[in-house]
Amino acid sequence: MKILVMHPGTQHSTKLASAIKESGHDVKLLTTVYNKKHTIINFVKKLLPKKEIKRLDARKNNNLNDNDIIVKCELEGIILLLLGRIDRSKKIYAKYKYHVAKKIAQKAYKIIIKENYDVVITFDSYAYHLFKRLKENKINIVKIIDYTAAYPIFVKKIYEKLFIQYPNFKSSLKSERCILWNKKYCKAASEEIYYADKFITASSYTSKTLIEYGIENKNIIKIPYGYDAINKKHNKSEKDIDKTEFNILYVGNVNIMKGVTNLINAFQKIKYNEIKLRLVGNVQNIIYDIVKDNRINILGFIPQNLLYKEYNNCDLFVFPSLSDGFGFAPLEAMSFGKACIVTEEAGISDIIENGKDGFVIPANNQEALKEKIEWCFHNKNIIKEMGKRAEKKVYNYSNESYTMKILELLKIIEREKNHEK
Repeated sequence: MKILVMHPGTQHSTKLASAIKESGHDVKLLTTVYNKKHTIINFVKKLLPKKEIKRLDARKNNNLNDNDIIVKCELEGIILLLLGRIDRSKKIYAKYKYHVAKKIAQKAYKIIIKENYDVVITFDSYAYHLFKRLKENKINIVKIIDYTAAYPIFVKKIYEKLFIQYPNFKSSLKSERCILWNKKYCKAASEEIYYADKFITASSYTSKTLIEYGIENKNIIKIPYGYDAINKKHNKSEKDIDKTEFNILYVGNVNIMKGVTNLINAFQKIKYNEIKLRLVGNVQNIIYDIVKDNRINILGFIPQNLLYKEYNNCDLFVFPSLSDGFGFAPLEAMSFGKACIVTEEAGISDIIENGKDGFVIPANNQEALKEKIEWCFHNKNIIKEMGKRAEKKVYNYSNESYTMKILELLKIIEREKNHEK
């Protein structure tokens, strides 16, 4: 089959395109910004500092050739990336993201018509303009949305509840995902699901958020992401942290939606001085205001190639997210033999067997979080054994297993298309 993957950024789309290619199908990835020959990015790359060059190189997928990549609306894509960095309010970014999504959808439509594709896969919040036009013009093509996160309208309701819980933080909460209050974006996000034929989700949680808005379970295919265990080569003993302490680690965006305020508040009620908390990731400013405990160390962003030190030295990993489509950080922690505490609203909870290789607790429950951390502190030997079981489980979630599940999905689509004939 001929398959077009369309995403204005790259993110997970390169892994999806790579998996389809390995399955033996003819695939092209349509995007705005990609480091390939004869692009603006490839030219500008030579003028950038080493740190930025590494970021660009990370956008490439070694399993894809330049011929597999179609770059359109590159200048708009670059502007969108810059806005993502400099527009603190995210209001201009939100409007421009909608503009880019609409423009690349027009390009995708022309490519599909000209090249006669069998399947198009795009991502949540980017499908509306393309899928609506394809359906209205009765173009015979299978339309799939890959949901990398929970359904946006579902997430918006969570934010509205948080406004009540944290009234003083309402403006900060809105700035996290201000795009959810952009009327055009919300209309597109709410309607795009009704133009799609099938949906890919990484977890039961994401599937649940779609089912709640009327999508039939039979049209949802759950495919957990594959884990690239690149950090495992660094898995060696480190002496950076005093091992007489009991170290808790969190990795991810350090903000309210990730449940970090709950983690901090729960932790500050724990009286054991030996327990320390380390927070790694881009930090929302209000987090600094609520930390009143010198046992909490806010480390900020740490490059991926240096994170192994943190994973090696922690005794317990906590991921208290209020809404998360999957969650790679807990999977990374498991690969280092660490037991994890995660919430029911994090997709990674599909993988963890409660009480055997980690713990699953209710989201937004500070008391449950406090009690579980204290239990782990008093049962260090047990959580070490749980960590060993968690490490073995990670290998069931490889890039190879992800590719196999994508292949199974494509076989289903082929059978359905042949049946139609």
